[in-house]
Amino acid sequence: IPCGMDMTDSLDILEPRDWRELRDQFQNVEPFPSISIDNFLTAEAACGIAESYPTYSEAHEMGMEFLPVNSKKKIQVTEEEKLPEPVAGLSRMLASSEFRTCLTEMTGIPSLRWDDHLGGGGMHSL
Repeated sequence: IPCGMDMTDSLDILEPRDWRELRDQFQNVEPFPSISIDNFLTAEAACGIAESYPTYSEAHEMGMEFLPVNSKKKIQVTEEEKLPEPVAGLSRMLASSEFRTCLTEMTGIPSLRWDDHLGGGGMHSL
C-alpha cells in the first residue's frame, strides 16, 4: 500500500467502525473493561505516520532523553510544533471532541478530556 503523506486531523484516518458495537466488547471483557482494536488507523495513515518518525539522532535533537536505567536512551517529544505533521495530525485527531465522543460511545465514560501537555505521551523513540 503506498504511503500518502497528506495527513488530516479528522476521523478519516481511522478505519470505519461502529463504536456502539464495540461497547459490548469493551464492557464485557475480564478482568476489567478494555479493548484492543485491530486496524485502528487506515493502512495509508499508519504508513504515513510510521514513515514520518525521525531517526534516533533527529529525535534526540527534538526531545528529552530519559536517563533512568529502565528507560535509558528513550526520547520523548511532547511539543506539538516539533512533531512531524502526520504524528501531529494523529495527536489532533485523538484530542478532537469528535473522537472523544466516539470513545464515550464505546466506554460509557462521559466528559472525556485530553491532556494538552501530553504528560507521558507524545512521540517516543528508542
